[in-house]
Amino acid sequence: MDYEQNKITEHFKKVIENCHINFLIGSGTSMPFLSTLGNIEKNIAFIDNNLQDSPALANTLKCSIYKQYLEKCIFGNLFFFEEKISDYKQYCQSANKGVADNFISVKDDYLSFIRTIMEIISLRDIQLLSKQINIFTTNVDMFLDYSLEELNLSYNDGFSGKKEVLFNTHNFHNVPYKISSHYEFKSEQPHINLFKIHGAINWNKDKVISESEYCISADYKLENLKEIYKYCQNNESKFIDYKSIDDACEKPDIEALKKFKVDNSFCQGFQDLYNKIVMINPTKQKFRDTTTNVHYYEMLRIYSNHLERANSLLFVLGFSFADEHIHKITQRVAKENPSLLIYILSSKNAVDGFRDKFVGFNNIKVLTSPNNYYTLKDFTQQLQEVLKLLPK
Repeated sequence: MDYEQNKITEHFKKVIENCHINFLIGSGTSMPFLSTLGNIEKNIAFIDNNLQDSPALANTLKCSIYKQYLEKCIFGNLFFFEEKISDYKQYCQSANKGVADNFISVKDDYLSFIRTIMEIISLRDIQLLSKQINIFTTNVDMFLDYSLEELNLSYNDGFSGKKEVLFNTHNFHNVPYKISSHYEFKSEQPHINLFKIHGAINWNKDKVISESEYCISADYKLENLKEIYKYCQNNESKFIDYKSIDDACEKPDIEALKKFKVDNSFCQGFQDLYNKIVMINPTKQKFRDTTTNVHYYEMLRIYSNHLERANSLLFVLGFSFADEHIHKITQRVAKENPSLLIYILSSKNAVDGFRDKFVGFNNIKVLTSPNNYYTLKDFTQQLQEVLKLLPK
C-alpha cells in the first residue's frame, strides 16, 4: 500500500472510531451485473412531450422503455431464486454469457462489505456512540437484503409483523439490546438500519389509505417480479424494440417512431403488474413522488436527521447526486452541520462534477480509487485495512 493510501486508512480509522457512521449507496455499486439508468428519464420525457397526438403509440413506447429498464436493471434479481426460474437463467446466459459470473462477483462484494462494517462496529468500544450503522440506498435491488440475511446479522428494514409483514418508518427507532440473565446488565447490539429511500422490488403496494399513503407489505420471494417477467415473455412481440435506454431519443426520431404499428392491448396488464412494485420510477416526476408520498418523505427526513447529529460521518459510493432532492438535502445539512464529514468515493473522471456540485464545502471530500472506477470491492479493502488497526 502506497503512502497516500496509508494516509487515507489512518484517517478513516480516526473518523470511524469517533463518528456516527452512515452510508449512501447508489446503483453504481451493483454494476456490472445490474446497469445504471442510462437515458431512460430523458426518453420518457421525450415521449410525453412529442407524442401527445399519438396516445396509443406513446403508451406502448413507455411500456417498452420500462421493459428495457426491467431487463437491464431489475430482472437480474431473479437470480436470487434461480433454482425456481431456470428459464430466466438460461435466457440471460444466451444473451450474455458472463451474466451469472457477474452476479456471483457482485453478490460476494456486498457480502464482504457488510461483514466488514459489522466487524468494525462490533470492535468499536466508545460508549457515547451507538453501535448502529445506517445504510441509505436508492437501489431497489436485493443485494443488501440478501447479504444481511445470509450473514444472519441484526438489521432493520422497516418491516414488522407475523401474520401481516408491513412497513413502517417508526420501526427504525427500535434498538436491539441483550440483557444478562444474572445481573440484568444491558448492552446494545451491533445493528444495521437499511433505508430503501426509493422503494424496493420486494415491496408490495397494499391497502390504499389516502392519495399520498398506502400500506406496504413485504414480497420477499419476489412474486410480483416473477409475474411481470412471465408477462413480458408472453407478450414479447408486442413491445417496441427501438432504442436501448442507453441511447437518447432526438427530434429526428419522431417520424420514425410514428411508423410503428402498435398493439396497445397488453399495456394495461403490464402497467397493473408494474405498479404493484413500490419503487420510484426513473422519470422526472421522482422528485414529486419522494416529497408527496409519506413513506419516501419520512425516510428522507430520517436521512437528514441522522446527518444533523454532531460528529456524523457519511460515505457515498456509486451515487452521482443526480437526484435533485437528495443533493439539496445533503447540501443543506453539510452547510448547517460543520461537524458532519462526507466522503464521496468517485471515479477519476467524475471528480470535477462532484466538486462542482459541492463548491465551498470544506467538510465534503472527494476521493478517488487507484483504479479508474471506485468499486465496492475497493472500498471494502480499505475498510479491511482500517479493521486491522482497530484494537481487538
